[in-house]
Amino acid sequence: MAFRLATLLPRAVIVAVVWVLGTAAFTLAADNTIVGSSNPKASATPAAQPELIVPSVSGQAYVFAKGILEDSGFAWHVAGSVHGYSSNRVVTQSPAAGTRVVDTGAPTVTLRLVRGPYDQLGQPADNSPYGGTAIRLAGLASVTTPAAEPNAWARNPPVCDPGVRATSSGVPCATMRPPPSPPSGPRSIT
Repeated sequence: MAFRLATLLPRAVIVAVVWVLGTAAFTLAADNTIVGSSNPKASATPAAQPELIVPSVSGQAYVFAKGILEDSGFAWHVAGSVHGYSSNRVVTQSPAAGTRVVDTGAPTVTLRLVRGPYDQLGQPADNSPYGGTAIRLAGLASVTTPAAEPNAWARNPPVCDPGVRATSSGVPCATMRPPPSPPSGPRSIT
């Protein structure tokens, strides 16, 4: 047993030394000191901001136009009387297709739609799910076009179904006669 301990002890010491040196190397590598000059030379001209090219979505179904604009890095806003249902078609867009704009985050493209052939069910999506930024044309230093700010009425229009006449003011009222059939279930037995 002593013979075996004598042969394993030097090996264990070597493994421990290698482990200590390895952790010391990782500790030094993780240190945040900067070697060399800490002042990078400031360039005389500011870095050019990235540009985006407005894609053409005119004539597209609104559902596809939204996807094209999202994939290209743009936000959108629907203007006009026709709302953002997926089957509607884009008639015009502003700015026009091919316009070079500065990437300000998610430049807002304004769309005007025409009603599509299918039923318009559900809630319209008149604005992109993320906030848009102002359009700034590339190559122009100070000319900006403000992003369309939708008002609360446009975002949340009142519920209105022109085919159905209102029967009450929305205030609950008492029923004058009992329902045609008694309720069923465990509470109706008592």
